[in-house]
Order: sequence, then structure tokens, then C-alpha cells
Amino acid sequence: MKCFLRVFAALFLLLLLQVPLRSQESGSAKWDAMLDRYENICRKCLELKAESNAGKPVSDAHLAALMEELESLKSEFYGAGERMPAAARRRFEAIRKMYASGVVADTKGIPAPPCLPCLVAAPPAIAPQSCICDPPTSEVPEIDYAWAISPSMIVLPEFSAGVVARYCRDRVGAYAAFRSNFSFHKTQYSALSDGTSSGLPVWTSGAAAVDRFFVTAGPVVRISDLFSVFGGLGYGERRLCWEDSEGLWMEVSDASRKGLCAELGLSANVGRFVVSAGWLSLPFSYNALTLSVGWAFGPYLK
Repeated sequence: MKCFLRVFAALFLLLLLQVPLRSQESGSAKWDAMLDRYENICRKCLELKAESNAGKPVSDAHLAALMEELESLKSEFYGAGERMPAAARRRFEAIRKMYASGVVADTKGIPAPPCLPCLVAAPPAIAPQSCICDPPTSEVPEIDYAWAISPSMIVLPEFSAGVVARYCRDRVGAYAAFRSNFSFHKTQYSALSDGTSSGLPVWTSGAAAVDRFFVTAGPVVRISDLFSVFGGLGYGERRLCWEDSEGLWMEVSDASRKGLCAELGLSANVGRFVVSAGWLSLPFSYNALTLSVGWAFGPYLK
């Protein structure tokens, strides 16, 4: 009995399937074959329903085969329904009505309803509510994108480049970011900005460099279909390096910053584009403005 109820539940869902009218393509034989199968299943279900109401036993094997065919047909309608031509659409609706009423009827050769009112200009207050040539009114699931990869940069106070990767499906996700000026120096010792190291003066060659490196990660929260906020923690450093007269590099410790860094920002999702702006900080010592523009992929239905 449970399997029998499952068949009718699945068929009911198929009856509720709204197949939008998008084009008038050829291939009527294919649609006729699909609709013949659909009508055959509906007729069999009506027969089984009548037998069940009369107290006759229903074969489990018969029900299982019917369920399998129904599931296959549902997937075909879902994958190709947007291309259903007008004539097939009319027959589809006729089969639905036949099953809903419980009265077996011929669904082939349904004439097209008159559409002249759709072609005549009329005030909105008296415009027809429904016509076969009206645009489809059924809701189509919206597509969104779970993943995004964005080239990113620190634009102020100094330029550094990097990349941001994000995953956010539905409302909550996560991101990870890396930015650097790709300057890495191996320092041999440290010095102070007054030109001394361990109390002794140092002789420099006049060459200097700044190494910048930031890595952050944290949650992403979507606050609307358009905007999402993100924030994270990580590690960052900004090192000032000098070269001494012997060609060795030293770190100017009192002019360098390293340790825990934080980031907070806002993203806008415009179709497949993701545009973000954020604030990056080594607390109480270094603050920067970040910008990124990326591409979203990994579509899913909302």
C-alpha cells in the first residue's frame, strides 16, 4: 500500500510540474512519444486507483515498474521542458486535467485557444489574465554560483597583489586570501632605524627594500542576493630591510611590523562577477585598503 501511495504522490508532483513555454521547436514526434507515455501512466494510475477503491489487490511488481517509468519521465520533462512547443504544452495540460478529474478522455488534437486578445492593445486594467501567447508566469529557479576566484590587490598605502578564493552556497561560506609584493629578503641580523645594531653603528650600502606578506581566512555571510560581508584573521608582515656595506641584509626592527592581522570587507555579486573592497590591518601599526574583482563559477539552483 505504501508503494501504491508513493506512485500517486510522485504522479501528483509531476502534474504540478510547471513547464515554461520558451520556443516553438520542431521534433513533434519526440514530444508525442513523451506525452503518450505520460498519458499511459495517468491512465494506468486511474485504473489502479479504481481497483484499489473496489478493494482489489494491487501488484507490488506492477507498482514498482510504474514508479520507475514515472521517475524516468519526470527527469525527461525537467531536462527538456523549457523547449516544449505550444501544441505539446496544450496536450500536457489536457492530460493533467484528465487525471485531476478522474475521467479518461482523448487528449490528442487539442485545438489552440484563440489568442487575438493578446495581439490587441488594451489598457492594463482589462488585459487578459492568461493566454497561450502570454509570457510564462511560473517561477523559474534562479541560478547562483558557489565559488569565486578574484585577483586582489592592496591599493593604499602601498601596492601589493594576490588572490582571493571564496565558497558561499546559500547564506554562509568561507574565504581565504593571499597578498604580497613578492619581495623576500633573507636577513642576517636586525638593526634600528637610528643606524645601530646592538649599540654599534652599521654601515649601509644605501640599498633598502620593504617585504610585504599577508594571509587571511574567515567566514562569508550573504546578507542579500546582491551583497555579502566577509571577515577573517591571519598572519601579516611588513619588513623594512637595509643592505650593509658587505652585501648582507638586516631587518630594521623598529620600523617593521609582523604578527596577527585582521580583515573586514564587503562584496557585491553581479551575475558572474564578484567585486570586493576591504580593510586590512596589522592592529595599531599598519592599515591598508584592498580591492578585488573576480569570476564566479559552480552554478546551483537557489
